[in-house]
Amino acid sequence: MNGAPAPFDHTRDAAWLTAWADGELDPAQTASVAEHVAHCAACREETARLRRFDLVMGSLQLREAPPEAWESFQARFTERAGRRLGAGLLLAGVVLVAAWGLGLGIGALLRTAALPWWVKGGVMAAAGGLLLLLGATVRERLHARRRTRYKDIVR
Repeated sequence: MNGAPAPFDHTRDAAWLTAWADGELDPAQTASVAEHVAHCAACREETARLRRFDLVMGSLQLREAPPEAWESFQARFTERAGRRLGAGLLLAGVVLVAAWGLGLGIGALLRTAALPWWVKGGVMAAAGGLLLLLGATVRERLHARRRTRYKDIVR
């Protein structure tokens, strides 16, 4: 390897045009892209389009939101946070009470001598499956909101 960059490849190196237009490449990559752009009309067009886009985006100014908008946002955020906390506490309480009741019921069934061992095993398997299903559902509900908002964005 002589250290020289590979020739420009439109498929592999398309992101280099943006980086070159923004001045973000190292000297070797800059020279390689500049040489390619000098000979490729399509890349010259794309580079000009990128630079026009940067000029337009740089000229935009954000407007300051009016105070009423911030007050409205804060009120909605506070309400939503309160509802989420309330729902979470309710769910935790229901899960704890259900687990306690299930434990009492299973304990009573297992202490019954008249039941065959296979019925007791079936009850234990059903209870274990129910607890796993409940745990998976709770975990999914807690984490689904955080992970699905931007699911369509490709990085």
